[in-house]
Amino acid sequence: MHPRVAGAIEEIRSDRTHGASFLARRAINTIALAAALSDTKRVSGVMAEARVAAQALLAARPTMVAIGNSVVRYLYELQQEAAGASSPSELASLAQAKAAEMVEASARAVESIAGHAKALIGPGDIVITCSYSSTVCDVLAACKPVRVVAVESRSGDVAYGEIMAERLRAGGLAVEVVPDADLAKAARGATKAVLGADSILADGSVVNGAPSLELAQAAKAADLPLHVVSETNKFSMGGHGELEPGFQRLPAAFVTRIVTEEGPLDPSEVRRIAARLEEYYRAFDLG
Repeated sequence: MHPRVAGAIEEIRSDRTHGASFLARRAINTIALAAALSDTKRVSGVMAEARVAAQALLAARPTMVAIGNSVVRYLYELQQEAAGASSPSELASLAQAKAAEMVEASARAVESIAGHAKALIGPGDIVITCSYSSTVCDVLAACKPVRVVAVESRSGDVAYGEIMAERLRAGGLAVEVVPDADLAKAARGATKAVLGADSILADGSVVNGAPSLELAQAAKAADLPLHVVSETNKFSMGGHGELEPGFQRLPAAFVTRIVTEEGPLDPSEVRRIAARLEEYYRAFDLG
């Protein structure tokens, strides 16, 4: 593996600031980088190096299903392109174009999520959220609630709620950051709870950064609807396995709606959509 590719994978593995969507896009571009830096003389050699990078990316952040789903789908579609490529350089160019196409599709998906969320979150709402999610930031920027309450979400020296608040304020939103210990009290003053997701499992449960479970419990106690905003690319047929440190699983019973690029879904609909992604894993035996 080229050192630059290995370095890019290590950056994804160690990144504790960015969300799953951002890192999934970086993962796609990392495989394209592997194709561009390949010094093999055969198209099949480029694909072999792309596969090695894909395997490493799958292992890098197992809790973030979006990375795995993006990697296997990209590899699947790149394989189709490889059939018509006459040289490694041609395939490398195709790899770059395919990566740009998929990254743009992901950005459009988030725009669609924000559009659908407007039916559930409005200018009169006080929204409570936690952890850090670029999708939540984009959704709230579009929905423009009267106020956002960001739970500090402290993990070691990092306060993810502060990071989220900084981005939301830059977009013109009024944001209050509250300590993790005051989460339940803050929930009682909100009208909606909104979370992002690192993974959404087939049973409708959600994996996200702490203290998402505590927020879900507080929302339930305060009788708040809890909406999860997520690309369908984060849906998984598998179980959550062992979660990475700092992540929690929310049972589906806490979730009111999962707002996706296809519209708001009931958690019971996740399995049907997640099943579409399985063909990519089967094609390369990567899952």
